[in-house]
Amino acid sequence: MVILGFMLATATLGFLALSILSENKRRDFWALIFMSAEIRSNQISRLILDATGVNNAETRSDPGMILRSEATNRFSIVYGPGTGDSIESSSLNLEGNTLRSQYNLLTYKGRTFVAQLVDQRLAIDVLGKKTGSEGRFYFFWPVNLMRLFSAEATADGPGVIYAVTTEGQLLVSTSRDITSANFARRRLVQRFINNQFRQGQLEYTDPNGKQMLGVFFQIPATNIVLFSETLKRSALAPVYQLRNQYATIAVITLLLTVAIVIFSLRPVVDPISDLVRVARRISAGDFSAKPLVKGIGETEVLNLAFEQMAIDLQRRDDAINRLHEEQKGKIRLEAELAVAKSIQDNFMPHGALATESHVQIDTSYTPAAEAAGDWYSYHYDSLAGESVVAIADVSGHGAGSAMFTAIIAGMFEFHRNKSSGSPFPVEEFIRGCNHLIMSLGHKRWHATMQVATWSKKDGDVVIYNAGHPPAMMITPGDDVDVTVVAPASHVIGLASEFEIGQQRVPFAKGNSLFLYTDGLSEGARIDGTQFGQRRIARACRDASSLQPKQFLEKILSDWVRHLDGAPPDDDVCSIVMQRTA
Repeated sequence: MVILGFMLATATLGFLALSILSENKRRDFWALIFMSAEIRSNQISRLILDATGVNNAETRSDPGMILRSEATNRFSIVYGPGTGDSIESSSLNLEGNTLRSQYNLLTYKGRTFVAQLVDQRLAIDVLGKKTGSEGRFYFFWPVNLMRLFSAEATADGPGVIYAVTTEGQLLVSTSRDITSANFARRRLVQRFINNQFRQGQLEYTDPNGKQMLGVFFQIPATNIVLFSETLKRSALAPVYQLRNQYATIAVITLLLTVAIVIFSLRPVVDPISDLVRVARRISAGDFSAKPLVKGIGETEVLNLAFEQMAIDLQRRDDAINRLHEEQKGKIRLEAELAVAKSIQDNFMPHGALATESHVQIDTSYTPAAEAAGDWYSYHYDSLAGESVVAIADVSGHGAGSAMFTAIIAGMFEFHRNKSSGSPFPVEEFIRGCNHLIMSLGHKRWHATMQVATWSKKDGDVVIYNAGHPPAMMITPGDDVDVTVVAPASHVIGLASEFEIGQQRVPFAKGNSLFLYTDGLSEGARIDGTQFGQRRIARACRDASSLQPKQFLEKILSDWVRHLDGAPPDDDVCSIVMQRTA
């Protein structure tokens, strides 16, 4: 028995060591992939800088093409092939005529360019003073796409590497299975789209059931994102091989040991079998059962143990009584959580805004736990003629998250009362929440937030963002327009100094603004397919002509249909704001 126990302990320790080795190997793989992506990022950045002539005045002043922005979504060519022509932003795969990054890889008429917004002085140097002072100028330098991604195009290894632009263009891929038509549906790309950070990692199962390790890395100051996907079994192949060898040796050794032990302990097998018979009778309630075969050594100790069986049964009854008391405590805790939920519900308004606000609002809130971490609020200041809508998502669930939603709600009410008659101080409110969550949460808690303000004197709604999922502006009509509003920003509660995104969006009569928490976009089926922003935008388009209540019912019914019975694992909060006059 000692030998058998030693073998079992050795096998257990061996598999524990292999598990630690596997985890370390996986961490080393992440670090290696990120380091490789960072090296390639620096190389590609240098090639882009060379193409734009950052260190070469002659190249800098001689682009392949110069565009000037005109009305929204249009450019005019003022230098290069097609001078004088007017082109739409969609020809460059852009939404509007604003570039997302400092250096942007764009394709026009089959040629690839590095595009950059330049100052007026450089435009005058190249075009002469006839350029005037109107408009914004974009220089387009031609670049060889194969030279830029030569390393990715010729990469040969167990993984797949591909690069795309943030506008949705596939630049290069080492796999024929990844094409311009299907790359956006890949789990790793969806993770990047739904993530607020420029780089990250993901372990997932692909549609074919294969375990994958993937990373994404957006090259700084560009619109280029590098993706790398590797089979987990390929990345951890040495560990798996060692594990299989160890398991084979351990099983063989264990079988031999068991055979030797059984053969050598045969004289005690019969007494133990008899004790098993007695144990069964005692477990059935026959406490008068006695062993028929007298054992030696350990079996004699077992005989004494059976005599203590009745005492142990009494102890079991005592344990049952204690368990009953624990269950009563659990019921009390559930009742206290129910009270916490009812208090949390009081933080959120449920009534309609005044008719004079020219705004209709409806909300939906589905918590994943008794006390959840999502929050929303809205109000209309009749003196300032301003409507304010706010939504937030605190990390985690339970009492901790509920406490921080209470802090946010209190800050909102404080600033609402303080600013009566004047515009709501959005940035002061958000930064105040950041200070309190950092002070009380010690960076173990964080939150995302979005605030929208609209004054009846202004045709635009101003949207402030702090790490929150993008909002949707819906313009109804024959050709429904759904605009994704996603100003760059940081998350609340992680740093004392952080960026608050801000964007103005037209808000005409009949327009609807839709805000939501990530529980809606990240709601997933059993196979891991998330609802995602594309489905949200499609549902908003289908509901564009509906009133706020029916609008939300349409969005949530599409969401529930997508889940297909899978339980949501996060709170879902959504709010729609519709202009009526």
